[in-house]
Amino acid sequence: MRTGKLMNIKQASEYTGISRDMIRFYEKKGIIHPARKKNGYRDYSSHDLLLLVTARQYSCLGIELDTISELLKQNDPEVFCNEMEQAVSRLKEEQLRLLQQMDYAENMKSIFRMASEGIDHEIVRHGELYYYPRTDVRYFADLYGYNSARPAFLIRNENLELEEYPQEQGMLFLKPVGSKLTCTSYQEGTFMHFLRRFQPDIVIGRNMILPMIRTIESEGYRVCGDVFISMVLGDSCTREEDLSTVEFEISER
Repeated sequence: MRTGKLMNIKQASEYTGISRDMIRFYEKKGIIHPARKKNGYRDYSSHDLLLLVTARQYSCLGIELDTISELLKQNDPEVFCNEMEQAVSRLKEEQLRLLQQMDYAENMKSIFRMASEGIDHEIVRHGELYYYPRTDVRYFADLYGYNSARPAFLIRNENLELEEYPQEQGMLFLKPVGSKLTCTSYQEGTFMHFLRRFQPDIVIGRNMILPMIRTIESEGYRVCGDVFISMVLGDSCTREEDLSTVEFEISER
């Protein structure tokens, strides 16, 4: 039903906040069907404006315009309900991703606070972590940047007594990212973070790790799990030293 004052495209754009090009695009997708004057100019009714705003709202939920057009044609509440269930699922995933990015940002803020205040080490709580070894470079590259991942050098607990550690590199994720790669999962736990500066591409050995283990033991804790080393700040000009975190999973002695 078309009621109320008719508007031209400029007025419709000002009223809805939708650009003229987007209004034309919505019409092309079959979402609105404005009347035309004899001179070919479009007249937009209040019903057209409601459809425009409604379509924009659905689009903000991640629903494709072609799907929106079909939904509006069917005008079936059950079909809309099914589509909204999918939208809720997508938004929950996005919410989780944003929360994980916030956790990552908070963690990095804490690390840089330590560096700026000259703090050598401190105890932190970690949520679940998933370590993916770098075994398939092509697939591994596809994962980078997903889920606030960060590259890490892993020293497994059973190798801590070795003079030189196996060069095991990979990525730490906050949740599993698929079945193409095997991963090592870590439950929520307590870690002691150390800040250290290392030469780029240095081989990490026991002589570098042992002083930190002694510090942990002197404070009444023991290393009970694996160790992660991650670069957090690199010198892109001189490449003299990289600021890295060394993270030990610990428990009380």
